[in-house]
Amino acid sequence: MPAKNIRLLGGRPLIAYSILTARVSQCIDKVVVTSDSQEIMAVARAWGAEALERPPQLASDTAPTIGAVQHVLEVLEAQGDCFAWVVILQPNVPFRWVELCDQAIRDCAAHGADAALTVDEVYLKVGQIVDGYFVPNYLPGQRKQDLTPKYRENGVFYLTSTPMVRKGCLFGDKTLILRFPNEQSLCNIDYEFDFKLAGAVFEPFGYKRRFDEHERTLFPDRSL
Repeated sequence: MPAKNIRLLGGRPLIAYSILTARVSQCIDKVVVTSDSQEIMAVARAWGAEALERPPQLASDTAPTIGAVQHVLEVLEAQGDCFAWVVILQPNVPFRWVELCDQAIRDCAAHGADAALTVDEVYLKVGQIVDGYFVPNYLPGQRKQDLTPKYRENGVFYLTSTPMVRKGCLFGDKTLILRFPNEQSLCNIDYEFDFKLAGAVFEPFGYKRRFDEHERTLFPDRSL
């Protein structure tokens, strides 16, 4: 079975969706995929991204994302590149509207923020187990919609200033929250169910049409 990030979804490798979004963006200057897999890097190049081999110590399941981002930034800066911002588009979250990504980048710079990320607004009835008993954070019988909302980091889009990356932070005190369409965070692919859900969303919500347009723009000689 191919690695998850290059498994086919709607006829394309999963990673291709993030690459296409980044490449058609009006605000993203360079698209780089970091991986320890030669197969994934070859697929990334075929879709127009640069590929950078990730050191083994940054490629384990427990390695934090920021370490890989710092490595990419260090390599690019050593080559003479200079960037104000780093955008992170995780390959297991394939569906994004590029216009929302570009607007987020513009808004972050305009507001003097140091980062931005997408969130879901959630109303959770949760609690703790104390001495074997459930202790809720709400009044028993309280309606869920009457709770104070929380905001869940959903992984769809990250934007971080390069000074924050150098400090080892994905975001900090001056972080804008972004709200992208709900189906984008629902299609955060980790399990087989998530693949099926993304496949069901792909055409009815307009993503097939949009990504077909992106591919025709970037690869006019390809037949879809």
